Amino acid sequence: MEAASLCTMATCVLNQWSMDFAGNKRRILSSIIEAKRLGASYRLGPELEISGYGCSDHFYEGDTFLHSWQVLRDLLIDPATRDIVCDVGMPVRHLGVAYNCRVVFLNGQACLLIRPENSKWLTDRKLQGNPAGSPVGQNAAKLTKLSSLPDLIESAIGQSTAPFGDAVLAFRDASLGFETCEEIWTIGSSHIDLFLNGVDIVVNSSAVLNKAGGLYLYSNLRGCDGERVYYDGSALVAMNGRLVAQSRQFALEEVEVTSATVDLEEIRNYRQANRSHCQQSAEAPALTRIAVPQWRLCRQDVAAACQSTNLPMEPRYHTPEEEIALGPACWLWDYLRRSGQSGYFLPLSGGIDSTATSCLVYSMSVQVFESVQSGCQEVLQDLRRIVRDPQFLPGSPQDICSRLFTTCYMGSENSSSETRQRAEQLAKEIGASHLALRIDAAVSALVAIFVACTGLQPKFRAHGGSAQENLALQNVQARVRMVLAYLFAQLVLLARGLTGNLLVLGSANLDEGLRGYMTKYDCSSADVNPIGGISKSDLRSFIRYSMRRHGISILGEIFSAPPTAELEPLAANGQLAQTDEVDMGMTYDELSAYGRLRKLDKCGPVAMFLRLRRLWPQHSAKVVADKVKHFFRSYSINRHKVTVLTPSYHAEAYNIDDNRFDHRQFLYNVNWPWQFQQIDQLVDQMAGCEPVLTTDKMELGHPESSNRAGGTGAGNSGSTYTTTGTVDKIQTNDTTGSKKSVLSSSVGYQGCVRLLAQIGRQRATWRGGIASTPIPPVESAAAKILASGNLAAARRRPQQQQQQLQGRIGKRTSPLAVKANNDSGRCRHRNQSNRAASKVQQLGNVEQAPIVARLTLSPRGCRVVQQQQQHQEPDEPTGHRRFPAPRMRLAIP
Repeated sequence: MEAASLCTMATCVLNQWSMDFAGNKRRILSSIIEAKRLGASYRLGPELEISGYGCSDHFYEGDTFLHSWQVLRDLLIDPATRDIVCDVGMPVRHLGVAYNCRVVFLNGQACLLIRPENSKWLTDRKLQGNPAGSPVGQNAAKLTKLSSLPDLIESAIGQSTAPFGDAVLAFRDASLGFETCEEIWTIGSSHIDLFLNGVDIVVNSSAVLNKAGGLYLYSNLRGCDGERVYYDGSALVAMNGRLVAQSRQFALEEVEVTSATVDLEEIRNYRQANRSHCQQSAEAPALTRIAVPQWRLCRQDVAAACQSTNLPMEPRYHTPEEEIALGPACWLWDYLRRSGQSGYFLPLSGGIDSTATSCLVYSMSVQVFESVQSGCQEVLQDLRRIVRDPQFLPGSPQDICSRLFTTCYMGSENSSSETRQRAEQLAKEIGASHLALRIDAAVSALVAIFVACTGLQPKFRAHGGSAQENLALQNVQARVRMVLAYLFAQLVLLARGLTGNLLVLGSANLDEGLRGYMTKYDCSSADVNPIGGISKSDLRSFIRYSMRRHGISILGEIFSAPPTAELEPLAANGQLAQTDEVDMGMTYDELSAYGRLRKLDKCGPVAMFLRLRRLWPQHSAKVVADKVKHFFRSYSINRHKVTVLTPSYHAEAYNIDDNRFDHRQFLYNVNWPWQFQQIDQLVDQMAGCEPVLTTDKMELGHPESSNRAGGTGAGNSGSTYTTTGTVDKIQTNDTTGSKKSVLSSSVGYQGCVRLLAQIGRQRATWRGGIASTPIPPVESAAAKILASGNLAAARRRPQQQQQQLQGRIGKRTSPLAVKANNDSGRCRHRNQSNRAASKVQQLGNVEQAPIVARLTLSPRGCRVVQQQQQHQEPDEPTGHRRFPAPRMRLAIP
């Protein structure tokens, strides 16, 4: 191996701040210095690193381009940029069009190439909400000459023009090509043509591997640059399709440089061994090359021959729960240290949402503490500046939390002692400064003003008032909390003899924002909201993760409590009279399904009905139609609330932020007459092809007898109930077709299908056709039945398709498992009785606890008596009420 084939390349992760040209320049120079220290001959920086990525409408301003050129001039003349090829990202205007460009310069003197993002591959900017989110232009693939560089550049380095367009830089010993951001993700990615043209190295700077052989460098931004998005870093280097270097995804350090030393000869050997690559490469159209004969990317000294190269490695990934714990926490730290404020204030109710928000602040404190412990002086200096104590040195995350985080339980006569105790215990365990107060005096004063003016004394529904009065009395409590939150945030530090203000945190989750289940301008109105882009189901998973990761014991009790706003009077026995799912008329799992179909799959009312009819076959078409109509009415009535949502952390594409990510109107015809009429027509048409399933008698909590949605696979378990029921006309044939039995059961359609399959039936008859299913062999006397809960998959082919359908709605639609042990095998008599007893274990969600039931089978029929529901799984405490599935009838020939 010749020393001349070894090269060291560096890619950077920078925490830039839009329009902070001074800070951005300092971080760029720091990364260049670090890249040189690591022996790199080339340094790649993130997209738009000079101006910052999230400038948005600032890209329409001439000042943004002027200041970017000024920073580039300072970089060109700075001695730190000597003896390394520097590749920086900045906006450039060429012939009156704005472009997102890479500017490559050498030795602080020659501007080798200005390479615009190749907009013929460009897709819409999903993060910014429109294509003008960052500067792009028309197809710039053709190489041209920039008519003239700005005078300030010419006066600094004596260069008046520079190549502008898409080209390859051909150094003496290796060639280098470029991609930017989305170009890597498109079907016809730029790197394919580059590698087929023999380019050794392709670099990609991005804010959001390779099958052709070659070296690929990827750079990314990190942190909050003044927007709702957190850029998650994770720069990488890959060679011949194998990862050889990767930076951290979430971290507080502003500058991280990742380098890799590779043998370019391995790339050439890899390509020559691939005959198809050789043939395609020979036929590929030639690309424009710019010769750079004065510079080598590979080292020439003898010591290079002894240098070790990076070995292939496995990529590191975070779980979704870890991403929730790390991403919003890093975003909160950036927002706090750049806002000039002294900490955060949160109205802490003791419920899941405000608890999750508190855990994110604690996670932030943990990351700050770990950075300080590792010797990061930048983080320590920022921390001391925020707490206004130049000597502060934390001994634990709780020390940091006590200085940066204040929580306040704002109780009322409608609040329970349990929530107050949970809030107090949580604050104690994470180290937050905690307050507790009662808002009744303020609420009474406001209501008294109304009574004095109008003579009307509003009453809660529990006291004989109307629904309108009940809602108004709830809302005034919620809005009082918001007013008090801002009052305390401005003055609580002063009351402690300290200076500074606190930022108010909101705690409204994504699903509730979609449904509009919140009071406008209540305590969800705040300065920032770290959970506003996270669904309720994901927050619950995050709470479980926090229990394991941080050992916060009170989280188990908070997790098991039913979600409630505690805005209505308690029952006579002191128990809650109000729960969120009852108020909403739908479960959180259903709400998440509606939101993802509406946003990600672009479903209107009719399309959503058709999709859910397939995904929720345990419900009749009428039930699904009513659910869809109820969602769209609720959504459209409350859509105006999203126009004033608190700025929140952008976590995923399912986002309702009206300002950036969800551009739909906020005034609707809430009756949706055209769409709902078509749904009704579809329901009528489906009446002739429904499976023979009867839902004529509704059990406790079923959607058609309650305003609370439920059904198989929806919601969370948590309440004890007793129900009995029968299903008529369930007939079976054994494998010989000689014997028949009639069964009746309320375990739901899936339990019936799998039960009948186990005891040997050939096919199931539906109105509208025959659905054939494989017949598993009859096993032992204890027949084992596993019903999946995804009925569409159950009646077609089994678990692989079931998993696919579950993935479309997300992990929230979990399987329904039913296990039955039939001691007689085919419903025969026992000597002791005329029944064969079986146990049915019914799980509404894989994370939820078992239901203990008794199943009795006989030649004449089968009855299920669900006797009680017990929670035995420690990792999933009691949550919401679970409802039984409707009883159904299935005829088997």
